[in-house]
Amino acid sequence: MSLILALLVGLGVGVTVSAPVGPVNVLTSQRAFQGGFPAGVWAGAGAAAADTFYASIAVFGVVSVAQWIDANETPVMLIGGLTLVVYSVYIWRKPPLLTGDGEARLQRLSKSKGFAAGLAITMVNPNAMFGFFTIFAGLGALVPDPSDTQAAITLVIGVALGAMVWWSFIAGIIARFRHKLEARWLVLFNHGSAAILGLFGLWLWLRAALVLMDVIPSAGLV
Repeated sequence: MSLILALLVGLGVGVTVSAPVGPVNVLTSQRAFQGGFPAGVWAGAGAAAADTFYASIAVFGVVSVAQWIDANETPVMLIGGLTLVVYSVYIWRKPPLLTGDGEARLQRLSKSKGFAAGLAITMVNPNAMFGFFTIFAGLGALVPDPSDTQAAITLVIGVALGAMVWWSFIAGIIARFRHKLEARWLVLFNHGSAAILGLFGLWLWLRAALVLMDVIPSAGLV
């Protein structure tokens, strides 16, 4: 398989898995509102790192890791729900926009905290890995064989780049217009972001409960 094709496929997959509205999109937007473009990009970079990890597992067929995640799907969802709920409370209580020295301090802190938040939120979402298995299975011959190491690595790199293209776009748009909004709209956006993240967390708890009660089946990665 040509490396250019593998890179293009990876770019497309990276954008595809990042674009749907979800907790990381909300997180990236909220961080960009608070700390500007760098804060938003670093949050997205954390998610991109997790996506790259899951894409590697899917494309190289690391069955043992997939089986572990599959077997522990319910506790992973419970931990993921707790992470989102706790983080939503944190966001709700933080001021939506800092100015002057306060904003400068926030931007310095946002690199590590934003990256960690994006990484954690994506890693504790079993659907992230399930999504890669589903997409790669659907692409068929467009996904290189694991034995074609160069093409497989190139595809994974493409996934990372595609994800970062999306997160940079979102962070750039939000950062560009954040100063044009009145303070009350910033507060509403901050609280709205927190509420949405909290709802995602509650949904993970509900889904875990339904799986435990055998009301719905687990995702079944492998």
